Amino acid sequence: MEFDEKLRTGSTVWFTARWFNPRAQTGPMAAPICANLPGFGPAAGNLAA
Repeated sequence: MEFDEKLRTGSTVWFTARWFNPRAQTGPMAAPICANLPGFGPAAGNLAA
């Protein structure tokens, strides 16, 4: 998943899912779960010494 860099560190995002088949039938929604986004910025390998 990719998130907009404008989101603040620690922002909470929610995920859920359900299946969808070739006959356009869907299953029940999965229970939603949340996650907190880590900080954004340059990777440690890109930092100058």
